[in-house]
Amino acid sequence: MILKHLLILVFYCWTVSLFAQHDIVIDATLDPEKKELNIKQAVTFRNTSTTPLSTIYFNDWANSFSNKTTPLAKRFAENYDSSFHFEKKEDRGSTTLYSIANAEGLPLDWQRGEEVDILEVSLLEPLLPGQEVVVKLLYTIKLPSDKFTRYGVTRNNDYRLQHWYISPAVYNGEWHAYSNKNTDDLFLLPSQFTITLHTPPRYQVISDLSVVSETISEKTKTTILEGADRVKAIVHLEQQSNFKSVVTDRVEVITNLEDKKVSPPIKALLIDRITYFLDNKLGEYPFEKMVISESDYKNNPVYGLNQLPDFISPFPDGFEYDMEQLKTITRNYIENTLPLHPRKDYWLTGALQIYLMMEYVETYYPKMKIIGNLSNFWVIRWSHASKLEFNDQYPLLYLNMARNNLNQALITPKDSLVKFNKNIAGDYYGGDGLDYVADYLGRDQLNHAIKEFYTKYRLKPVTSQQFRKTLAANTTLPIDWFFEDYVGTDTTIDFKIKKVRKRGDSLNVLVKNLRDNAMPVSLYGINKDSIIFKQWLLPIDSTATVTVPAKDVRKLVLNYEEIIPEYNQRNNYHNVRGLLNRPIQFRLFQDVGDSRYNQLFFMPEFDYNLYDGLILGAKLYNKTVLPKAFHYNFTPKLGLRSNTLLGSGSLIYTQQFKNQPLYAMRYGLAGSYLSYDEDLFFRKFTPFMTFAF
Repeated sequence: MILKHLLILVFYCWTVSLFAQHDIVIDATLDPEKKELNIKQAVTFRNTSTTPLSTIYFNDWANSFSNKTTPLAKRFAENYDSSFHFEKKEDRGSTTLYSIANAEGLPLDWQRGEEVDILEVSLLEPLLPGQEVVVKLLYTIKLPSDKFTRYGVTRNNDYRLQHWYISPAVYNGEWHAYSNKNTDDLFLLPSQFTITLHTPPRYQVISDLSVVSETISEKTKTTILEGADRVKAIVHLEQQSNFKSVVTDRVEVITNLEDKKVSPPIKALLIDRITYFLDNKLGEYPFEKMVISESDYKNNPVYGLNQLPDFISPFPDGFEYDMEQLKTITRNYIENTLPLHPRKDYWLTGALQIYLMMEYVETYYPKMKIIGNLSNFWVIRWSHASKLEFNDQYPLLYLNMARNNLNQALITPKDSLVKFNKNIAGDYYGGDGLDYVADYLGRDQLNHAIKEFYTKYRLKPVTSQQFRKTLAANTTLPIDWFFEDYVGTDTTIDFKIKKVRKRGDSLNVLVKNLRDNAMPVSLYGINKDSIIFKQWLLPIDSTATVTVPAKDVRKLVLNYEEIIPEYNQRNNYHNVRGLLNRPIQFRLFQDVGDSRYNQLFFMPEFDYNLYDGLILGAKLYNKTVLPKAFHYNFTPKLGLRSNTLLGSGSLIYTQQFKNQPLYAMRYGLAGSYLSYDEDLFFRKFTPFMTFAF
């Protein structure tokens, strides 16, 4: 019995140790003339691992702005941003570190490696598992201009403080200390913050940390902030703040996102609806307030809406503001409470964010089109683009990268992603993947698993593997395909109906997976526009045969509702009655592709020359918004004066190579028949081949 109680006590102590917080105590004084913060800091670091530590690593991301050769500077150059390279040194920012000592004031040896934004601190004696050590730091932060990352010093001498303090790196058997590359992925486990800020009285302090006290003297305002279980401590110092507070039943939202077309009461109602929705879908937000800033939004905007000029408003009043707040609040809701590794497991944060946005739009804007009210304009109404729902943008933008051979696996480290994948396509593909899982498992099962995952791991160390286990526990269907193939590889998805045989009152359907993965796919029986049946096929790695009822079925279609972000949906159709699997459709001008039809686009063309007179013709082509492997383009024309058939044409095929130095090969043949004098004509044929590296 004594041994049993002893084991329980040991387990309890180990559990407390495992989730013990670091304490970060900061005393910072703002010098607005020099644009500096003078900081005295004490970090209580707790060893929650099972191994002794002789060295502790710290993130000093403020120093990543210090010169033109840091990893951050190189990332700016890679993104063709030259402003940092040509900026004055005093506007770039840096850290001047004066001393590092232990609790007794004894100096500790420290050094910077090749990465100037990582500190390595040597302890006087090893820190054993379950023990803690206090590290005191004295330093000055030279704050950079906000033009580089939207955080720093503004033109008005206001301050948006993000990576403004030195933070302990995460150790869980290995150190997670890495450089700032402007990917907003600093890794910090939930910690206890106590911050004392000394500023001139004219500055207002905006933060989602709790304000413990605020005292004002003639020259100084002292503000004390506290927060437990925090993974970040962003602070805004503004002389004339435009932040407004919206108090909902669940959390106070402090925001400076503006939309002059929306009145304050409507803004409050929209924010209240968003917090209610997230509370229902995820669970309770554990903090009293949340700051939603313009800087947050612009670093991760609603792409498409952010590019519309103010005088164009194809959406109802309030919709754009609702989407902006939804995306930013959802991101903060997840990031502030689920401490996933932001460089390795970022995909899950983005996938949850986009999936929840899709669910929100389905709930409150079920008929919203991707181009808004423009879909009713007579010039556009005929097009397939006008039929696309708002949520159709997510697979569309991912497929644009996949068709251009630029898609990357979701598990690719965040600092290795191309810019479009980091900002847009990766999160969209992840969110669309969860929608795929929801249709496969059942939406209620996925939503329950997401809420269970959030509730269980809120404010605790967590990885995407815990999400995988939670999802598996909520279904009897195989789910490994999602993590191993959908998330774990950059292989695209492509199924085909290979063969159909009628057997009495049934149809034997052979489905082939054209890619090197194992994925499930939905099979539909269609009669005109009605769905006769829908059946999910378990993950297919090569081929699978399924028997379905033939009654009333005129057409068999894979992925008919286009839930799966499939690379090529044109081979998903098989006509049970008739010759063509997909009917031919003629379209005036280029459009978004419609996989239900064999589309042929045409465009009238007019020309004139002395020999042929007025030339009338049409360009016939198959090019759509999304790239295709095979393109054709024929332009027959008739010269009215010469009464001669003229024209040109081309055939182009692009062969792509994945993860190889040779990116693509393009083969083509172009030809033309044109006049060069009275009753004199020439023929020109041009075969070609190009290589892309």
